[in-house]
Formats: sequence, structure tokens, C-alpha cells
Amino acid sequence: MKGTILIILLLTAVTLLVSGCTDSSAPPESLTPVTTLPPTSPLVTPTITQAIADYLTGPMPGDKSVAISVDRSAVNPNITITFRGGAGINFVATMDTLLTRSDGVVMQDSLSRPRVNDHITMVGTKEVSETRADRLQVFITLVTGDKYLIYDQTLPYKSRG
Repeated sequence: MKGTILIILLLTAVTLLVSGCTDSSAPPESLTPVTTLPPTSPLVTPTITQAIADYLTGPMPGDKSVAISVDRSAVNPNITITFRGGAGINFVATMDTLLTRSDGVVMQDSLSRPRVNDHITMVGTKEVSETRADRLQVFITLVTGDKYLIYDQTLPYKSRG
């Protein structure tokens, strides 16, 4: 019995030694200097998104109405859309946001079954201009399938100072 254990240990040791010596990787090539370029900001290409279609523009029915708040930061280009609830909170399936930035980029985000104080933060532009501003649209889809446009405003960036 002792001889069998000794043979198994010896075979295991030989197998480990042989497996470590059979590395077929090539030796490292000579080191050559590599010039690295400083990081650059990524190229932003406009995203083409289908506009949200088939929605109602009239006011929501009183028993299904909800409220949101929109805050455009003066410190950074963030736009925060907060779901505030309302009489129709139990009828809301999704809150969809569509931001069309002044540089042509279109961004879309969604909250499924939003609760009070759930929010979406989107990054607008920092362009300060009277003629160009980011446009935000907020849609509410009810569990019945009806979709309402409840917010449609242009939001110019106003820096503090």
C-alpha cells in the first residue's frame, strides 16, 4: 500500500514538472519604444432615434393625471426629470423621455411603472444661445395603451455667472 502511494506521488510530481516545461510561447521580442498619444475626447456622432409616435396631446383625464418636475442644472448640463405621482399613479405603465439636444443628438430614456420620486437624468448641452436650446418631451403611457405628451419645452442652458 505504501509503495502504491509513493508511485502515485512520484508520477504526479513528474507530470507537474513536465507540464511546466512544455510552454510553447515564443521568447519576448526586443523592446522597442512605443509612442503613446494623449487621450482625446471621443467623437460624438448624432444618434438617430425614431420619434415617439401615436400619442395624444390633450390633457390627461383627471382621474389618471400625474405630475412631473424638470430641473435644468446651472452647474452642469444635466436635466433631471422626476416623477411626482398623482391621481393616476396606478394607471401609469411607463414614463418616456425624449431629449433633442441643440447639437442634433437625440437621447431617449424610460422608466417602467415609475414610483414617486423616481427620476431620469439626461445630459444636455452647455451651449448658451438665444436661438438654440435643448428640447425635452415627456410621455406617459397608461396601462390602457394610451400615450400622452405631458411636457414639451425647450430648455436653454443658463450658467451661473
